[in-house]
Amino acid sequence: MKLKLLFLLSISIIIICIFYIVDLLNQDFVLNKEDEYDSTINIWITSSGLAPSLDQFENEYNVKVNVRQFNDKEALMEELTLSNVTSELPDVIEVNDHDGMDEIVKQYDVYPIERISSDLLTQFHPSIHKSFTYQDKLYAYPLGMEIPLLFVNESLLRNHYTDGETLFPFEKHLGKYKEIQDKINENNNIQPFWLFHFDEQIPFYWEAKVASTIGPTNASFDDMWNDLVNVYQLVPPLDNHMAITRFANLEVGALVSTSVHLQTVQELIGNSFEFDVIPFIPNSYPILVSGHGLVVMNENEMVDELFTFLNKEEIQLQFLGKNGWLPAAKTLMEDTAFVHDLPMSKYISELLQYEHLFIGTEIEEASRESWTDIKNKAIEIEK
Repeated sequence: MKLKLLFLLSISIIIICIFYIVDLLNQDFVLNKEDEYDSTINIWITSSGLAPSLDQFENEYNVKVNVRQFNDKEALMEELTLSNVTSELPDVIEVNDHDGMDEIVKQYDVYPIERISSDLLTQFHPSIHKSFTYQDKLYAYPLGMEIPLLFVNESLLRNHYTDGETLFPFEKHLGKYKEIQDKINENNNIQPFWLFHFDEQIPFYWEAKVASTIGPTNASFDDMWNDLVNVYQLVPPLDNHMAITRFANLEVGALVSTSVHLQTVQELIGNSFEFDVIPFIPNSYPILVSGHGLVVMNENEMVDELFTFLNKEEIQLQFLGKNGWLPAAKTLMEDTAFVHDLPMSKYISELLQYEHLFIGTEIEEASRESWTDIKNKAIEIEK
């Protein structure tokens, strides 16, 4: 019995030693693998659709790409503040042009994107180029853009307004919209029906409305939002995170969202009803774009290589499709074959017909405070 126990104990020790040796060999392989990279670049992103392209860049250029992904831009900005204290800033970060770009440019030693060749710079659509410009310098490499849209349930609303009319929630037809909503609710015994709903980018839609206004205006966000939510009750309060879901569930007639969510909306709806997609602002008015780009925080020899890699058509097709972005390059907007290969190309090709109306605004002071202020006002009005 003792010999059997000693035998089993010996076998166990041998097995443990083997696993230990294998583990050491694996660790050594990982260390050796790290040594094989020619250089390293640290990148922070919020769009998960960028990760596959960055992995491919790592493999093709033999560069160790340390990607840190954040759930949202607020979390990235908070971490950036902490990293600035410890002087451990990343080399490149993903940014949005309308929310905090001014802070990044002024508070950090950001490098203007002047190292990119002039040929590369001139290909970008003027609207997105302007969106990342501060004091006549471009401070981000434009990746893609989105525009505000109105998703309309045609199956439900087609008979309630004529072709010449629009369903624009900021127009002076709220009384008529209320009549349409009440009429639908008369025959609706399942849940309350709302004519409009907005997702969580309310500040962007208000900026888009202001940017489309021709001539002076006295319109205020407070008055407009109070009319929509409280006076006419056309928008459900404190419910922005559910906007897309409620539209897909036939609880909303017209959804205000962006082109980024085209594929999500289509997947949720399937063939349950027909919907139309039109620019959020009525035709023939300027359409404000929102841009996504990469800002250079540290001098790194691989940044130029990264931007050149991302400029390849096959790579553009990859990350634009995964993120739902419209092309930032005017040349690609006009490339029918390229657009055809993008997901939701049917809608995207139609929306790009409006590209002559696309506008951008230069990086503005206190942009993040402005967005936060509008968000807080909306919540206060909706309570």
